[in-house]
Amino acid sequence: MKKMILLLIALLIIGCTYDPPTKPTEWYNNPTSYTDNSSTHPRRQLFQAYLDSAVTEGLPGAVLLIRTPQEGTWVGVSGYADIANHVPWQPSTMGRIGSVSKLYAATAILLLHGDSYFELDELANPYLPNEVVAKVANAGTCTIRHLLNHTSGIYNYLESIALVSESYGSYRYAYQPKEKLIEYAYHKDAEYALGNGWNYSNTNFLLLEMIAERVTGVDSRTLLDSLIFKPLRLPSTLYNPNGALPRGLARGYADFFRDGKLIDVTDTEIEHFHYDGGIISTVYDLADFIDALFQSPFLGERLKTELTKAAATNGRSERGVDYYGSGIILEKHPQFGNVWGHSGTATGYTAHVYHLEQENITIAALVNGSQGTIADRSYKWFSPLKYDKILRLAVEGN
Repeated sequence: MKKMILLLIALLIIGCTYDPPTKPTEWYNNPTSYTDNSSTHPRRQLFQAYLDSAVTEGLPGAVLLIRTPQEGTWVGVSGYADIANHVPWQPSTMGRIGSVSKLYAATAILLLHGDSYFELDELANPYLPNEVVAKVANAGTCTIRHLLNHTSGIYNYLESIALVSESYGSYRYAYQPKEKLIEYAYHKDAEYALGNGWNYSNTNFLLLEMIAERVTGVDSRTLLDSLIFKPLRLPSTLYNPNGALPRGLARGYADFFRDGKLIDVTDTEIEHFHYDGGIISTVYDLADFIDALFQSPFLGERLKTELTKAAATNGRSERGVDYYGSGIILEKHPQFGNVWGHSGTATGYTAHVYHLEQENITIAALVNGSQGTIADRSYKWFSPLKYDKILRLAVEGN
């Protein structure tokens, strides 16, 4: 199924006549300044060599952050934010974070729960439109927690061949509200009976976004701003799915045919829209966000317990993870202990942010590439879910 979808995306994009816009070099400069100790970090040469090796292997460009209690914060860059115009990555360059957005969305849901808008174990259906409850299998019987931890069994709308054939990857595909996108899950069988499995479904987070808006009467963009971005002072993190691309965003590239030939897909739209994958950020903000969840009183102990209450994936996750909490992945590593966080893919971008509980180390990375060999390499070098490379670098220095 996924191979078929990728092929259709590629054919749709290649069939479009499109010349990527030329941006002046200064357009890529993020006006926000950040502080770190990269220039004096004791392992700066080792970390930079690692990052350069990842990009040399075939990534367009990348930025990597490693933060440890003893050594501080190192941030390095390699490769290009805009290949055609030879614009290099900068430490504060922004990228799309794809499914890492689910961690922000889940945090917003937990905060609303903390403010007594709903209970996590109550049914979701009173907070959803009647049509959605009637037409999306399991939507009428699942709880809010089932949506948060992907145990609802609800069909993943991004698997819809109809969606792919109509819109996926098209440069001309206009913004679609979540109410329209969720129609691609109408009348689809549930993956399993409620409570009898685990499946990763982006539809769950469209439903959570609907719930958040309905109980508060506030639009989802304002909710993320007011609940998370502003309180945590994340100046380069934004959720504006119907807005223009922000200054400072790297161009995104895809390798659909696994031949190393990169296609500029920055201006394609699908997967950039909603709580399942619509946020843009920097590695600094990603690291500060996950550190706030695990090392500050931001959530409080009660909500942090709900965040980390994880369900077994039963080996079904393609990421090779052990458990999934409220919008957060848990990898129980035999050597490095609990690794919390999320990886994400949007068309043209991949993102990674993880916190190593045992070592109190935070890792964040952005790559302006996805699909095919690019996705493989991004996960190989920067994700601890299938590979130990980044863990060994951060913890052991090799």
